[in-house]
Amino acid sequence: MTTPDEPADDPRVSATHKASEYLRSLLAAPRAKKIWCKYLPENISPDTQVLSYRAIARSISAFENQRYGVEDSPNRYKDRVRRAIIGQRLTADTVQLFAETFDFNPQQTSRLLGHLSVAKSNPEKSQKVQNRPGYEITSTFNDFFFDSQQRVYRCECSMVILAVQDGVDSMKVLPSNEVQRINLLEGGTCSWNEVEQVYCFQLDYPLKAQEVMAIRYELELDPTVEQENGLLMVQYMMPRPANFFRLIFDDPATAPEEVIAIRDVKDSDGSPIPTRLSMPVYEGRCSLHLDTIYHEDIYFYDLKDL
Repeated sequence: MTTPDEPADDPRVSATHKASEYLRSLLAAPRAKKIWCKYLPENISPDTQVLSYRAIARSISAFENQRYGVEDSPNRYKDRVRRAIIGQRLTADTVQLFAETFDFNPQQTSRLLGHLSVAKSNPEKSQKVQNRPGYEITSTFNDFFFDSQQRVYRCECSMVILAVQDGVDSMKVLPSNEVQRINLLEGGTCSWNEVEQVYCFQLDYPLKAQEVMAIRYELELDPTVEQENGLLMVQYMMPRPANFFRLIFDDPATAPEEVIAIRDVKDSDGSPIPTRLSMPVYEGRCSLHLDTIYHEDIYFYDLKDL
């Protein structure tokens, strides 16, 4: 069913439906189903093939309560769950909620966000993009791993790129000092360009305008290279609308109790974006979602060091 302002042949509507279809498949898979089936009413068998909005909403409510101490009624999430599952409304925030509650992996989350990036895209606007390398980064999912001394040693990144012109077949990546090696795990092959001193990602196939592709790669980092500020500093050169960060500490006993993310940037209309964001640590993990990242640096600190 489509609304009057969303024609049935609009590719953005189709992309939203594809995202919801994929979400339904993830929720029906054994890993996620095992979580929400615990909240089914007694008169419904765990073998049911029907997704229960109520049980899924209860799962989300229980997860939020366990992780953040937020005691919200499942009814708060029920309508949001229903809209996401039937394809009426699915946002990056909702994807994060499902991903954290049902433990979707980065590849699954990136694929969901990839569908959303098409749903949000404006073809006319994309054709006017200037001074860009033929593509836009529409979403990123970053996992940073820390050893028992709180030193970052690996990053696993999944991103979705949207071609804004035909023939996009590669990406260039400028490494920082602590990067020892980059392994491209999905989407193409990686090589080192000695002349330009950059890594080159050669995509599996050339993209047409408005086509998306998921890229997944791993950064092997030198933990002995001291971070200039706090636990970690991440620099972004291109804007992107959906961004997820997870900090994973090998030893929960030595992990911070709370991580603070600090950014110094203004929105497109000049209004300030909050510069200090709290990330409570639970069982050695914490996460952060940012709607939009511009050309900016983001710093992560142990709260006790501020």
